[in-house]
Amino acid sequence: MIRMTGTLIAALAGAVAVAVSAPVPALAHHSHAMFDMGQEVTVAGTVSAIRFANPHVFLLLEVADDNGGPSLWTVEMSTVSNMIRRGIAANTFKVGDEVTVTMNPLRNGQSGGNYTRIESINGVQNTADGSSWSP
Repeated sequence: MIRMTGTLIAALAGAVAVAVSAPVPALAHHSHAMFDMGQEVTVAGTVSAIRFANPHVFLLLEVADDNGGPSLWTVEMSTVSNMIRRGIAANTFKVGDEVTVTMNPLRNGQSGGNYTRIESINGVQNTADGSSWSP
């Protein structure tokens, strides 16, 4: 029979507390509350930068504003693995490519959003949900 002393019980309790509070991978994902999921906007522009890395792929587009001047739009896409599954690789879009993006716009009115569809002049067509469509 093992006798449990106060010190042993405290040590075991401490070990259990450390084990249960050890960092674990986050299972949650950030909210899409920053996007107006009930609206869509479509912009056509030139890819000026690409960030093909987790947690999300981003395209920066130079789009003509209402006065014909340049306006920079930030397009948030999905994770690298999701984009690859949907047929978008690191070399699919290049700086200088002309693309048309439909997205849920940012609620704060800034130029950007979460993509729902993207099409390039070289024929790439992709949707955020993986479905196909005819432009």
